[in-house]
Amino acid sequence: MSRRVTGYCLLTAVFLSALLVATGLVQRSENRSELASVQSLSASASWPWVDERLSDLEGRFGTSGAARAGRAIVHAVLEEGPLADGGLSLRILESYPLRALLERSLEERRFEGCLRLLELLRRSGLYGFNAYEAAALLELRRIDEARAVELSNAGATRLGRRLTDLLGQADLDRVPIRDRRGRLLGTLGAEGEGEFVAAEGVDETLVPRIALAGVADLDPTGGVRLTIDLELSRQALAALGSYYRGSIVVTDPQTGAVLVAVSDKKSWQEGGTPAFDQQREPASIAKLITVTAAMRQGVDIDELFSGMRCRGAVRYDDGPLYCSAVNGQLKGFDRALAVSCNVAFAELGNLVGREAVVSEYRRYGFDSALEDSSSFGRVVQPLGSERQLGELSIGLEASEITPVHAALQAATYANGGWMSSPQIFEATDTYLGYSQVQLPGPGRWRVVEEEWLPPIVDAMQAVVAPGGTAARVAPAHFPVALKTGTASHPRYGFHVNYIGFGPLPDPRFAFAVRVTHQRTSQRVRRAAYAVTRRFLRSLAGTEGAPLGVTVAGP
Repeated sequence: MSRRVTGYCLLTAVFLSALLVATGLVQRSENRSELASVQSLSASASWPWVDERLSDLEGRFGTSGAARAGRAIVHAVLEEGPLADGGLSLRILESYPLRALLERSLEERRFEGCLRLLELLRRSGLYGFNAYEAAALLELRRIDEARAVELSNAGATRLGRRLTDLLGQADLDRVPIRDRRGRLLGTLGAEGEGEFVAAEGVDETLVPRIALAGVADLDPTGGVRLTIDLELSRQALAALGSYYRGSIVVTDPQTGAVLVAVSDKKSWQEGGTPAFDQQREPASIAKLITVTAAMRQGVDIDELFSGMRCRGAVRYDDGPLYCSAVNGQLKGFDRALAVSCNVAFAELGNLVGREAVVSEYRRYGFDSALEDSSSFGRVVQPLGSERQLGELSIGLEASEITPVHAALQAATYANGGWMSSPQIFEATDTYLGYSQVQLPGPGRWRVVEEEWLPPIVDAMQAVVAPGGTAARVAPAHFPVALKTGTASHPRYGFHVNYIGFGPLPDPRFAFAVRVTHQRTSQRVRRAAYAVTRRFLRSLAGTEGAPLGVTVAGP
């Protein structure tokens, strides 16, 4: 009997031992699975959370060594306590996303912490992260030490290219200027002052002088990001070509961010930023301002125009006002805007009255009292005869607008009726472009009531439909709403303003195309059509690239 009991006891002991081993193995597997999860999140979760989870795992079966190494990494980056003496397992260290952790330390401006982590890795015999060492030293302005770091094996990486570009400069006190995606545009002198030096392959005319002049006011300690998009700007300048004079501006209609502000070389050489400060008559794009002035008074625009004929001229006491063509019965707002009948909109302006038209101009930012008012247009003749009011109502003689203001007008119809000041600065940044601090967006104000927008957008679409003044200017797969305007200046010849937005129904771009210095109205309209068509085709090719994407590196 005792032998049988003894046998049972032995079997029980063996079973319990096996059970304990199995339980331990299961627990170890669960612990390691949890550790792997913490490791994968270590480059994105908060540092205290990672440290807390690793502290818990440090006392568990099968994960104590790896958890201890992870905590050493966290404490190195956070500069908490002395560094571990080394001897950490290379296999364990490499189970952590070391490059992502180093990248994160730079993004969070933990430059000393980045150097501490690199020292910890070296003490354990792990090398090959020289680019991060040079980056942290450069951000700390330990320039001689940064230049002494061996980068021969890092040159093919994105960070290596950035370092090579910047460390090769003679004067590293210069402020890097980047576009909204992080591509290097060039550098300014210390503290954002002095001469701008364009980066290799960047045309200096793509970078608005008005932005460069404002960098010093940001008190930059590293770099600055503009809202400008380098590739879109190149496309716009190519569309303008070497023959035509003028400017192209593109904004994000939701924010007022200026993505493109380019001008031809000759205009650029005359000084300033033509896209921001060149004042010309708005011409027929102002007819939309007269329309919203009438809507504000409760006028049924479509019914009014349905009863009008475009007869080519209207006579006032002090002389006639002409249309470019006799277009007959207008049949409604869409056709009136599509053929751009001067007579109809001049009569509309006289119907609603001078006070209403001038007030509407100012609601759109003309004669602005804003701090950046130089970028807005002005009403140069607020008073005058009935004929002069007719001219004001169609954008001739009595008012002026800049290209950027014209683009912001277009954006107003694309974003629910809100107008913004132009935004040209996106963020301050580190020297290498790692960590942006977003700058406040521009102020905005309501100009157009939301319920007025559908008929306005429909009429602007009629402008690019057959029979409109810009028929088929846009690719079929990139539908736009648009308004054209043609005027002249005794010194500068004829010019055209095209404003619009697209692609519909959810526009991502609002734009203004201005072509100047043409000898006749026919030539300037033909030139503007060609430039706008080229540009819209190139803009259509960018569809699908999100506006908010940032790509580090030049």
